Amino acid sequence: MASRLWRRAYVAPQVYQIEYVIVKAANSPRPAAWILEKSVDGDNFQPWQYYAPSDEECWTRYSVPPVTGKPIFIGDDDVICTSVYSRQTPMENGEIHTHLVNGRPGALNHSTTLQEFTQARYVRLRLQGVRRNGETIADKRRAFYSIKEINVGGRCLCSGHAGRCRYSVQHGVSPLENTFVSEIAICFLL
Repeated sequence: MASRLWRRAYVAPQVYQIEYVIVKAANSPRPAAWILEKSVDGDNFQPWQYYAPSDEECWTRYSVPPVTGKPIFIGDDDVICTSVYSRQTPMENGEIHTHLVNGRPGALNHSTTLQEFTQARYVRLRLQGVRRNGETIADKRRAFYSIKEINVGGRCLCSGHAGRCRYSVQHGVSPLENTFVSEIAICFLL
């Protein structure tokens, strides 16, 4: 039987600064191994965060040291690996919250490094495993992925000076904020 894949491609009209991604499973456990990736052009993807079934697999699968518990970021562009969200339980309706800004050194002052790290037009979930190596799945009927919702939160690319934006066919400077807008958005003050 051929595998079935359903996906709906949404192309964002511009590049955004992504602040968080929330993935909600449906009637299956959360994926055990996967990569959250970003791209500006849709062709070249870079990892934002790795998810592994165990701390050991952070090393063996992704060559990244594991982060246990709440992440502590040294740099604004740290790409981490965690096994916190890869447990089999809950068997359904589990959630994975990935915060790309909170807890990073430049979160309060909108550092250039953090702004560049969070820029994306495309977000991809590369699912790589439904269970841990050597571990049986408690209910064999749940050996699949099911994602019912993906929430992506972000803001316009306005150098940290805007809380909202609207689309415009014109490029240039927003007269209210004196913020240069290279994309098709007009920035508004926070």
